[in-house]
Amino acid sequence: MSKLSRISYIALLCTTVLIITCLMYAMPSKADPIVIPNDEDIASIEVIYGDAKGKTAEQEQISVISGMLKEGQSTRIQSVNDTPPSEYNYYTVRLFDKNGDWDDVFVYSDGNSIYIEQPYQGVYKTDKELIEVLNSITVKDN
Repeated sequence: MSKLSRISYIALLCTTVLIITCLMYAMPSKADPIVIPNDEDIASIEVIYGDAKGKTAEQEQISVISGMLKEGQSTRIQSVNDTPPSEYNYYTVRLFDKNGDWDDVFVYSDGNSIYIEQPYQGVYKTDKELIEVLNSITVKDN
């Protein structure tokens, strides 16, 4: 192998490594774990979906919903707005503390996947059981 072809080979190898490294750093990392208060710190949960609404202060339901939210699996999807994009019909899950302050988390489907979105924290994949539980406490206004 001539000196010129060795230099060309080394340059090509270095360029390839540099491109792969740049691509790895350009990909967003997985979201940080979802931040949900401890069950005992949640006084009630309100669920809003379109014109359907429900609220529960039952500790058992709070534990079930809170547990399901905490089980969400991190994705590489970033949350960059206060709410999910308007193309999604989403559930607003409002977690109230004992002082009446609240945090919102959103649940929506995209194709066959169900997601939990915590604004500016991340988007997490979950299963449709969460939507079934949320539906069980919502009542449509007439």
